[in-house]
Formats: sequence, C-alpha cells, structure tokens
Amino acid sequence: MWGLGLDYIQTNQDKMKTYKDSFSIAKYVVIIVIISFTIFGSGCKKENATEVNLGADTTSHNFNWQIDTVGVYQCNLQGIWGTDINNVYAVGFVYFSLNPYVASNIIHWDGSSWKRIDYLEGTLCDIYGFGEKDIWAVGYYSVDNNAYSLIAHWDGKTWITWKLNQYNQLLSVWGTSSTNLYAVGWNGVILHYDGNAWTKQNSGSSSFVLRDIWGLDGNHIFVAGQNESTGEGVILQNDGYSWKTIVKGGINPDSTMLYGDFVSVWGNTSDKLYLVGALSYEGKAGNWRLSDIPYNSPINNITGLSAMRCVRGTSANNVFISGDRELIIHWNGNSWYKYDQFYSKSKQSSLKRIWTKDKNVFIVGYSTSTQALVYRGIQQ
Repeated sequence: MWGLGLDYIQTNQDKMKTYKDSFSIAKYVVIIVIISFTIFGSGCKKENATEVNLGADTTSHNFNWQIDTVGVYQCNLQGIWGTDINNVYAVGFVYFSLNPYVASNIIHWDGSSWKRIDYLEGTLCDIYGFGEKDIWAVGYYSVDNNAYSLIAHWDGKTWITWKLNQYNQLLSVWGTSSTNLYAVGWNGVILHYDGNAWTKQNSGSSSFVLRDIWGLDGNHIFVAGQNESTGEGVILQNDGYSWKTIVKGGINPDSTMLYGDFVSVWGNTSDKLYLVGALSYEGKAGNWRLSDIPYNSPINNITGLSAMRCVRGTSANNVFISGDRELIIHWNGNSWYKYDQFYSKSKQSSLKRIWTKDKNVFIVGYSTSTQALVYRGIQQ
C-alpha cells in the first residue's frame, strides 16, 4: 500500500484489553460549545448516568474497546486518520526498539497490528487525507531549539516535504481537497495550499496557539485556539473569503465573552457546533448558556479535573470527547457518558485526537508508562 518495505511491529496482544461499557457520567467539567450558528449537529444516550436531553435520536453508549500499547520508550501519538477501519494512520513519535535504534513518526493499522511506516525528519502532530494516495501530515522541525513548520504529502509512492522556516510549529490540518488545504499552529499561523504553493492567511490572532481546524465545506471552516499566557480562547470562522472571530473566551467572561480557552472544534450539519476547552456552552443565534452538565461553571472549573483535547463524531447522536488521564466521553443524542473504567485522576497519561468511522472510533495518545496508546472502540 505504501511501498516502503513495512517493518512488522508485533502489537502486544497480552496488553490489549477488551472492555465493555460500564459507565456513569462524572461530575465533570466538559466544554462542548454546541453553537447553533447555522453550522452543525449534536447527539448521544444510555442508562445509569445523568442525562442532558436535547431531544435528538439516540444511539448506544455500549462500545467494545481494545487498547493497543505501541512502542517502548517516550512514545506519544498526536494525530490519526484513515480511509477505513483496516487502513488507519497515526502520527507522533514511537520508539520501537532502543538497541538497535528503531523509531518512527508514522505508523499504520492494517486491521490486525500496528506497523512502522516511515520516519520523516521532525515531529508530526496531525494527519488528514483524501485517499490512500493523497495523505497530508503537519508538525515541526527544530533548528537551534526553534520550531518551524513541517508539511508532508504522500502521493502513493513517496513523501514530499516542505520545511518553512518563516512559520512556526503546525498543529492541525484539514481541507476539502489537495488544492484547498489549511494548516494551523503557533503564533496564530494559518497556511493555505492551492495545489501549487503554501501562503499565509491573516488570522488576526497572532497571540494565540491555533490547535484545531475543522470544516463542513469550503465556506464553513472553523479554528479553535488558546492564549496560554492569559487563558483566553478564540474561535475563528472562514466563510470562503476571509477569517473572522466568532467566539471569544476569557478568565473574566461577560455578555460578549465565554469562560476559558478552546482547543478543539467539530460539527456535522448546518445546525450546531461542538467546542471543547474549559467549559460547555450551548448557543443559538449568538445567545449563550452553560450546558446543563454537573460542575459545568467557572466557579467549579477552578478545581481542575482533566483538560479535554479533542471532539469528533460521525453524526448528531455519535460524538466523542477525549482528554487527559485517559478521559473519554460519548454523546448519543440524549446524554453524555464518561467511561470511568479508563479514567483516573492519578494517571499521567493523555488521549489526544479522535478519528471516527460509522460505528468505530480510534483515539490516540500516550500512557503513564510512556508507551503510545490507541483506543479502538466499536459500537454494539
């Protein structure tokens, strides 16, 4: 498939654990901004937990889970994408062996095991594609302790890379095609590729780390960002012509600003948008209220449970949130549920990006033991 002489890496089957759902929603600070802004959908449901009923059709919270541990030392997976559940790619950094030294920043799941694909000079943070012969990855390379933009494209035969030392570290990539592609990152950088060259676009948010980009189409593109110094958050929207700020967050919210920062955004219809960061809000036509979730308030948020890192889904009734300490929360159209069998406040692990396909979900991150983690779930 990749034509790169894949080195087989045996997944440690003894460490793959199967879990059934046994969950209850925790008193948890979830930030899911469900923004009715002429954009996207919502969804979730099940038993034995506090429910937030928004009237959508429901699906099951019952997932069978497999947990794959990959690598041996200081491993961390940051991004994931696939064409189907037997053809999935993850990026980050994985040591498969220290003696001899074998490392990779791209690995592949073929339906039975994770294999080493290749190593590109630098660190990869996200991956997105349009087919087996059209895959993009972004991240950074370092020179004298400075991080600069790294972009890579797989055309089915080889990797083509761009090293752009005029721009900072890139964290997320999304597009409608390989002639309309966006990458975002530190210092408010937004790069656009038209099939010929990468050009910088004005984000108006140079003090923000832009952590996530997602779009419904070329006229509804969204970016989530945070100011790590001030705790402010920002959501940008591109309408096909220019970027503008549509949501702000801060430590002193008022009638024009929500509380906290924002790290991930996703939606699926022209109805509602999900935003993950410090708290959870619901909005319609610019009118906002806190979501009816326990401990979802600026006062309770200062107790600090786990940061949420990503929100993704397949439909209005199948949405996932991932976060620190192996946090996984699912919305089924009627209620949010936290999978308590995975989460622990004592864990130093984290789950990062999510890829969903039909009734399947893949979530990547790293474990307390510094191995890379991949959660694979299938809805029952």
